[in-house]
Amino acid sequence: MAAPAKLLHVAALLAKTESTYGTTATLVASSDGVQMQFDAPNVAATFEIKYANDGDIGQSMSSLGQIARVAPAARYAEGTIPALMRLPGAAYSATVLPGLHRLVQAAGFDATVVTSAGTESVTYTPTAYGSGYTSLTLKAYERQEVQVLTGALCDLAVSAKDGKPPKWSFATKAIAALPGDASPVLPAGLVFPNSAVAPVPNVGITVTFGSYVTPVVKSWDFMLNRTINPRINYAASNAHAGFVPSERKPQLKLTIEGTALQTTPYHNASGFDPYSLLDVGTSLAPVSVLVGSTQYNKYALVLNQGQVIDVKRTGEGSSATYEITVEAYNSTATANDDLSIVCT
Repeated sequence: MAAPAKLLHVAALLAKTESTYGTTATLVASSDGVQMQFDAPNVAATFEIKYANDGDIGQSMSSLGQIARVAPAARYAEGTIPALMRLPGAAYSATVLPGLHRLVQAAGFDATVVTSAGTESVTYTPTAYGSGYTSLTLKAYERQEVQVLTGALCDLAVSAKDGKPPKWSFATKAIAALPGDASPVLPAGLVFPNSAVAPVPNVGITVTFGSYVTPVVKSWDFMLNRTINPRINYAASNAHAGFVPSERKPQLKLTIEGTALQTTPYHNASGFDPYSLLDVGTSLAPVSVLVGSTQYNKYALVLNQGQVIDVKRTGEGSSATYEITVEAYNSTATANDDLSIVCT
């Protein structure tokens, strides 16, 4: 019996910022690689091909049987890009950046790079509404096939359930070309940014929960909750003009050990009262997670101001814990300062 014609190996992903939305950028393997990190090696596909219009025109009124479909229209793709944040381990500059720099921007963030000697950093803040947004051209090599996606926009989630490096996930939607056979299977000269620097593990992290800065942390999750809406265009041959980003609802979910319930304002250096924080709608400023402690190899997810919106009473062994969800908000109705991602 012959060997399988194609094997299930997600081999590579390239990503580059588009100068014009939906216009294919020229991808270069030596500079545009994205190092994906799946939980298992044999992944069927990163992206699923979908159609906004499936071509179904209904049943025959003569027989109530199905009428032959027309060709589907408005093809697109969606999937989740899993990765680990690899920082450079060297001073940031215009060309020395976090390994997930382009994906974070495509999730709706602008980047401010500080190059002052000794205090170099990259800070990501939400792109102001109406000022444009970053989109990507992607090229996925998988299943010994290659597929080009344009106009790609992302949502962002980060999850840390144990001491391993937190998993960054970019839920992506894009205009999709049909896959073709890849030859060679991998692009020549493929390079992944910062691949020589190990991702920072979820150990020795610093969690700030308002005035309480020393909680016993069991796990944490960040969710940007960004809405990405389709833009259908029946004047186009594919009937799909891509996607448009909309609102976000950033949330940080912390599972932490309980303390003695504190009095007003219900959070201080000794602990917290999650029930009252939820019940009163107290503002917490900030709520953050700092991963890493070495310069040029640490990052913080910061809700600049937030409120507890959900409390679940949980436990680990005989220890009382709480799963607390904090949602960020802007300081004023016209501000754009609900959250930031800071790499230092």
